[in-house]
Amino acid sequence: MVTQKIISVRDVEPEDLPIIHEIAEESFKDPYPLSLLKHIYETKPEGFMAAEIGGEIVGYLIGLVRWGDVGHILAIAVDELHREKGVGSALLINAIDRLKNNGANRIRLEVRVSNEIAQEFYGKIGFKPRKVVPAYYSDGEDAVSMEYKCK
Repeated sequence: MVTQKIISVRDVEPEDLPIIHEIAEESFKDPYPLSLLKHIYETKPEGFMAAEIGGEIVGYLIGLVRWGDVGHILAIAVDELHREKGVGSALLINAIDRLKNNGANRIRLEVRVSNEIAQEFYGKIGFKPRKVVPAYYSDGEDAVSMEYKCK
């Protein structure tokens, strides 16, 4: 018998930030420093979500409404051991609902041009490529800007 692990998504608490930073460091070439994560949390705590399995944080998402009616996903990451198990989808679907409820008519994000797996993941949720942003990342790599139109 296969047991399904339940993924829960909740608001981040200040004590979650060190584990979120660890997940960011293992996930990104150029992760946000812990000091920036703390600053974002202190100024916009409503934008932080954590995914848990069995009480353990296994992923996070930062998403804010910016520019009036545009939601913006600043970061999403899942612990390596919990990828491809629905954690990212749970976070992104929750974020879309939250951003829509906070007035977003569309939601944008940026992803490395080289990260085809992430682009495919976002596409399955309903994000469409908008444009390439040259030298978006600190190492000079371009980004694909993607957008989800809220219904």
